[in-house]
Amino acid sequence: MKLSFLRFIIKKRFFLVAIIIAIAFIDGFILQSPNLGPQFRGNMRGIILFSGIAIASILLQLVSLLNTRSTVLFMPSKRDPLSHKMWLLMKIVFCSITLLFIILLAQIGATSSYSLSIVLMLIGVSNLSSIFILSSLSLKMIRWSRFSRDLTVWSFSTAIMLLCVNLISMTLLLIDNANGTESIVKPSRCGLMCYSVGSPYVPFYQITYLISFFAITASSVILLKGFQTGLQKVKFWTVLGIALILILIRLDSNLIRDFVDSFNLQFAEQHYLNSIIVGLIGPLAGIMAGLAFYFMARSVTQKKAVNHLMFISYGVMLFLSLNQAIGISHFQYPPFGIVSISLIPLASYFLLRGVYYSALYVAQDQKLRTIISSHENPAFKELKFLSNVGKSENYRRLVTGISGIMKNMAEKMENESGVPSNWQETLENYVQSAIEIKLAMKDIDKGIHYYDIADRPLGRTWIEWVEQWWNCFQDLPAEGSFQNKNNNVICPNKGGNTCFLTSQFGFQIRHKCVIPKEHGIFFPISKNLISFYHYPFLQKESDLHKFASKEMDKPRKLSVVVDGTKILDVKRFRVHTRLFDIKVLSEPAGIKYVQTKAVSDGYWIFLMPLIEGSHLIHIVVEEIDNEKDTPKNHLELIYELEVI
Repeated sequence: MKLSFLRFIIKKRFFLVAIIIAIAFIDGFILQSPNLGPQFRGNMRGIILFSGIAIASILLQLVSLLNTRSTVLFMPSKRDPLSHKMWLLMKIVFCSITLLFIILLAQIGATSSYSLSIVLMLIGVSNLSSIFILSSLSLKMIRWSRFSRDLTVWSFSTAIMLLCVNLISMTLLLIDNANGTESIVKPSRCGLMCYSVGSPYVPFYQITYLISFFAITASSVILLKGFQTGLQKVKFWTVLGIALILILIRLDSNLIRDFVDSFNLQFAEQHYLNSIIVGLIGPLAGIMAGLAFYFMARSVTQKKAVNHLMFISYGVMLFLSLNQAIGISHFQYPPFGIVSISLIPLASYFLLRGVYYSALYVAQDQKLRTIISSHENPAFKELKFLSNVGKSENYRRLVTGISGIMKNMAEKMENESGVPSNWQETLENYVQSAIEIKLAMKDIDKGIHYYDIADRPLGRTWIEWVEQWWNCFQDLPAEGSFQNKNNNVICPNKGGNTCFLTSQFGFQIRHKCVIPKEHGIFFPISKNLISFYHYPFLQKESDLHKFASKEMDKPRKLSVVVDGTKILDVKRFRVHTRLFDIKVLSEPAGIKYVQTKAVSDGYWIFLMPLIEGSHLIHIVVEEIDNEKDTPKNHLELIYELEVI
């Protein structure tokens, strides 16, 4: 029921965002179209349309803010000072914009003119509040970037900073152009026909716009790269191709003109088509950039985290759709373009709210932070951005929480010794060392040494080891390989001093095995092999991946004990392979091999070489009944090893 309500809220919010983008498109289209624009300037038609989209924008902002507030009330971070300050700012900004629009519409209705100062105040309130919001978000992300070296965080924080710089350049350009415009704008103002671009801020705005456009697009592509496995290759490269096309169009506007000329249309039709394409670039770029966070939200099951990530998606979509109304610098009658600018604070607030609350939620929810940071999670790559901002915020809070204690201790030591202390640097070094020690302690169990999932044992990835394991036990071992008489152990000659253990589970199945000394041991805990041959109803590579993941996603308890020492958190050793070639026994006779392609998903352990003598490995796998939350199937496998 709660999940259905969340989906309803998200769909409702998406509908609001879609209407806002449509209003911005109409606002910008009339502003920039050389043919349609004059039909709505200086006449009653234009006044009615402008009044309609202005009133609609105010109502949409009100509904969006109320919708946002209804979710903020249930946030665990509702007492955070920054969130309260930003919410108070948005209420002030909304009331100011509404009041200024009322005055503007009243002026137009009563005097058939408007005061330029009212429009400048609207621009000032909208842009300055947006700059403040984005600057606050940028400062937060810069602090997070200090703790996280991940490219996704760095690229997105850079894009946010460049969007802020672009807003500053837009504001300077509009103020500079206003100096040469009459204080009262009337219907007789000629607009584009008598306007000359002479402001020194024009190149500044154009350069910052292109750089910010490129930065937000590039950061989205970097985020989408993590979804390359989940998305089909065609879909990924289609999105990437659209992004490259949009960047090329922004770099060279003649591409649109050449494209339109290829249709052999009438002169007026060419202008209409050109204006439509130019107007759609921003929304298309916004949708493409927002897809990264939309796919990220789909990889999370926690409804609050989904809600926060969708806010980022909506904020990016809105911002790139709204910040291209620079034609307002012509100050026409009525002032088309000001509606789009007045909506930029809402887009900025969506961005801040989504990114900031995502970080807070992950920082506060240890279970979620552990899940999305684990390499066993199939969506690990997709959620790196969310994981890193959450861990960075958690680290920042840890430093802040003990900074007061460190400061008091440092001041006391300074008073006693007279030697100044750089307590802040000492604090950061201390916390970083503590975290590194904790991670090291977690990954090293008493007396047992094994490779971590992030390692490349003997220079090869875990995926490569899993693929070789399957090929060894499905096919005949290569010549020169060490092999037990019961085929429970295979040490392939290409294994690099590594032995593979088989996995024939049952109720306390025991295998006695001989292992050559100085050999590592690689074995599965729980795994599957999904091939086109065994599952003929699966037609595509993506079908194999989904089927394999779905099977291994079923709840199960896993335990591995080596010589009486339990390996901690074995679920982090989950490996999902790529598509690979394999020979499997034919069915039903099983007397010959069939070449096919397959993928595998499962949990594996890679032990470093054990000392000579006897060793015992005990593996337990319990499948859990979802409805009763009780073990449904209990499997055990015991290896009695003799290392010689």
